[in-house]
Amino acid sequence: MRQKFSKIAAAIGCLASLSTGAIACESAPQNEGFKVKKVLPDCSFRNGGRGQFAIFGGKPVIDIGNGRIGQRIHRGEGCSPDESLFFMNCSDGTGIVVDGLHYASEIAGYTPSSIDLIQKPLGAIELTSETTVSNVEEVATDNWYTFTKEIRDFFARTKDHKRVDYTCGCKLYYPDSPGAKL
Repeated sequence: MRQKFSKIAAAIGCLASLSTGAIACESAPQNEGFKVKKVLPDCSFRNGGRGQFAIFGGKPVIDIGNGRIGQRIHRGEGCSPDESLFFMNCSDGTGIVVDGLHYASEIAGYTPSSIDLIQKPLGAIELTSETTVSNVEEVATDNWYTFTKEIRDFFARTKDHKRVDYTCGCKLYYPDSPGAKL
């Protein structure tokens, strides 16, 4: 019972912190999509969108171990940022992108999403050095999380996004892996 209470308290604390940050909503940065895309040595990137309010970026890639990497991807505008979790097994070149869940705080008609709500301790996904793309897909399916395994298409050049090298993390942490050579 105490463990269940702890998880509920953690969930409430996280949601409170998410909604508190969302209340201080700022307008979308203008012309981000017209700026040159910038990729840093840690594979984080910004200005990956196209157009006046197009936001598309990624936080630094995390080395999970044993050929696995993860990255927090964000897209959206001002009050409506959405996050996705990118997970790749560089050892076999497979990957998956799972959309974050929308949290209860509605700001100006928008409900932002966060990957914190799909990952442990609040969500069902746990990434370890033994996790496979199939494991993540199964958990996502069982929990009704939206996902795609078409990572090449997710990071491709489109009318809304500039092309992003999704193999950057594999090249950084596992340069001899099949995922680094895609």
